[in-house]
Amino acid sequence: MIAHNSSPDGSAASRFNTLKGNLRCSVGDGGCWGAMVGFGEHYIPAFALAAGLGEVTAGWIASLPILAGGILQTFSLRAISCVGSYQRWIALSCTLQALAFFPLVVAAWTGQISTALLFFLASIYWGGGLAAGPAWNTWMGHIVPRSLRSTFFARRSRTNQLCTLCGFLAGGLILHTARSNDKLLFGFGVLFFLAGCFRLISVLLLLKHQGQHADQMSMLNIADKSERPNLRIVDSRGSTDAYRCKSEIDLTRGYRLVLFLAIVQGMVQMSGPYFTPFMLKQLSFSYAAFVSILSISFIAKAISMPIWGYLAQKRGARWLLWTGAISIVPLAGMWNVSNSFAWLLFVQAASGTAWAAYELGFFLMFFDTLPSSQRTRVLTHYNLANTSAWFCGSLLGGWYLSSLGATPAAYHTLFFVSTLGRLCALGLLWNIDRPMAPNIQMAFLQLRSNLLAWIETKPHQAPALSFVAWKSFFPSQHRNHLLQSMAQPIHATSPIPSAGSVNSTLELPPDEVLQAA
Repeated sequence: MIAHNSSPDGSAASRFNTLKGNLRCSVGDGGCWGAMVGFGEHYIPAFALAAGLGEVTAGWIASLPILAGGILQTFSLRAISCVGSYQRWIALSCTLQALAFFPLVVAAWTGQISTALLFFLASIYWGGGLAAGPAWNTWMGHIVPRSLRSTFFARRSRTNQLCTLCGFLAGGLILHTARSNDKLLFGFGVLFFLAGCFRLISVLLLLKHQGQHADQMSMLNIADKSERPNLRIVDSRGSTDAYRCKSEIDLTRGYRLVLFLAIVQGMVQMSGPYFTPFMLKQLSFSYAAFVSILSISFIAKAISMPIWGYLAQKRGARWLLWTGAISIVPLAGMWNVSNSFAWLLFVQAASGTAWAAYELGFFLMFFDTLPSSQRTRVLTHYNLANTSAWFCGSLLGGWYLSSLGATPAAYHTLFFVSTLGRLCALGLLWNIDRPMAPNIQMAFLQLRSNLLAWIETKPHQAPALSFVAWKSFFPSQHRNHLLQSMAQPIHATSPIPSAGSVNSTLELPPDEVLQAA
């Protein structure tokens, strides 16, 4: 039976209006975030070049600060507990991200900035953004109903891309005008000022989200079990073990997805940060041509995103992730075919379409594979793995260009290696989210029960198990119990209670609580 403390949250019409308002605020927040990226983030490497910091520095500025940000965001779980609200934490992190732009404005207008200062400010920028990401994902998972996720996030992503495109095009026009008037650095300062302002508007929209229920349900994910409210299901020991074991199996699948995404990111970043210096230095593109090529990718993303969202709703997130993962494989190598402006426009159109499928696919897979109660924690680990892979890939690419010289041949080799690495990473995606067949699950649970019965009679032999088996077969509460029993002499042994002989409480993750309620 289900026992819960419930309180009315208003009429159905009131809940609908609240949901509608929250979704509008979320779309507005995404649009302002896109404008920030278009005006600011995409022009940071170009600013490094304009400031005379070099091609390799321009590549590393798109990767090394991300690693620092990934390390900083690992403290977010503890910080969320101290703040006591997902919504407040997200707003604080995004405010920090916005404030990182204003010292860049001063540096651009004065024409003085060092490599160390640029890396520091970029690290603050990425740290704020990455710290907000896992919390935002969990928080929005409780705001957006499951049935609306595919279409809503696809349309929201389209708004993001359109606003990013508008910011990027406007930024290119501002830089083109500033360069013609010999005030290029002043133009970068204007871009960074606009980027910071748009992020602050995004923070205001985040704070306008209504409904404490989603924030409270999100906080359950990091609250101590003894402090959780009375939302529970009473069941037998056997069912409790089965549920917890299933939860850990789901968590393992989630980490397999994280591993795949991190490796793909490393392969992508071997070449990704160096497309900008390749176009501006090797191909000698004007800012107008540079902006035109990159903007095609945003247009293709904006057009294709709703189509991919519709297909994801029909065929599932796994199919979409596979489609996107296969599609992004040849993109870097296609830059080796020709330096023609028309060809690169076609490559960027294909790139935007493919990356739209890939990004929406793995975003939806996070909801499908990660247990809701562990989503924030796993996504924090994902950010760290992702940024580490980003840094390592960019570092390898930068080392290669530095050792062989930034020549067209070196760039082409880098693009080919990136394509080959993406192809090899596809093997990790095989059956990444397939649940165990019922007979295999029963065999798994039976084997675990037999091992547990044997170890409880001989706990001092538990270290003979490999670490992988120890983690795979026993939920955390059993591992803790066995480790404690190994530290004290055994006076008596008792068999494992049979299913149904002992009642225990099983806490549902927030999604299941909402469905049960």
